[in-house]
Amino acid sequence: MNTKQSAVAYKVAFVIVVAFALGLSFVAYGGGLKILGARRGLDKVVHFLLAGALAFSLDGALGRRNLHAWGLRLPLAPLLVLVPCAIDEWLQRYSAVRTSSFWDFLADFAGVTFSVGLGRFIAGRRA
Repeated sequence: MNTKQSAVAYKVAFVIVVAFALGLSFVAYGGGLKILGARRGLDKVVHFLLAGALAFSLDGALGRRNLHAWGLRLPLAPLLVLVPCAIDEWLQRYSAVRTSSFWDFLADFAGVTFSVGLGRFIAGRRA
């Protein structure tokens, strides 16, 4: 697969994962995900996998672009995924059917860190 095909594949994957995440979020805010709370730790696995998939596909779609600020070089995709995750986690404090949790955000952070690190490692080995 050439670079152009790879970029398109990452973009398509990102759109699919975003659609899935939005659908899951709508179901959750509707009170439809109580089963995740019933299975101890399952929601953390979902946070890890979903945030990781978002970051992995977005990082590929952005061509592993970095943000240069304050003398640092930060991967852009993790920031673009984690900021909305943090905002959503904070907004859950005001929902009757959702609960805000630092541990959920930590699972998001771990999934993003792992998946972007893995993606960049694999891309570096291919180069």
